[in-house]
Amino acid sequence: GIRSVAPRAFARTAVITVKDEEHFDELLKNNPKVVVDFSAQWCGPCKMVGPAFNKLSDEITGVTFLNVDIDNVEELGMRYAVSSIPYFLTMQNGNQVSSVVGANIDNKG
Repeated sequence: GIRSVAPRAFARTAVITVKDEEHFDELLKNNPKVVVDFSAQWCGPCKMVGPAFNKLSDEITGVTFLNVDIDNVEELGMRYAVSSIPYFLTMQNGNQVSSVVGANIDNKG
């Protein structure tokens, strides 16, 4: 006979796009472990690492993944002295733990 199969959900990213500084602070307050990807629309390397960052967000549980477009939320770029993108920041309980600059996100430092 014919079995009914539930339609497969489309893969959706768990990355949250930060709208503004207040949104970011709220997310930090409510999530103990956070990884932040600082990027911009015009940044070629950022576009290259975007899919890998999204994949990590789906694979790693217990960590909140955020994307900050430095053109939209300039205050955060200044707050964390982001001078080159892509720039990745890991945070625990609101405090910076480590950072990685550049498109090589395999560096698990």
